[in-house]
Amino acid sequence: MSISSTENVMPEDVSLGHVLYGLQSAFALFLLPVLVSLLINLVQRPQGALLNSHLRYQRHSVLGLVFLLTLGYFAGQGWVGLLCYAAALAWFCLRIIRGWLSLLDGNTV
Repeated sequence: MSISSTENVMPEDVSLGHVLYGLQSAFALFLLPVLVSLLINLVQRPQGALLNSHLRYQRHSVLGLVFLLTLGYFAGQGWVGLLCYAAALAWFCLRIIRGWLSLLDGNTV
């Protein structure tokens, strides 16, 4: 009876990724959960390639959100500012959904 080497490999723990995606999905609470997730993301140094990929993806998502919200703030109180805010929220929601589903499937982003 032969045992393949893939049976002995422990799966990577990605629970931190799920926690951070959960915090990011609560962005409607005045961006506080997003900033907490960014802080945790910057402090953690995981060893696995899958989790590293998702943490990098999350950092880029948060920084993109902050950039688009800042752009909307400086665009003024007119339609351009509201469009920037709406685009930022829609883009961030899509990034969270895409990343979390990819993490659930065990794929890198």
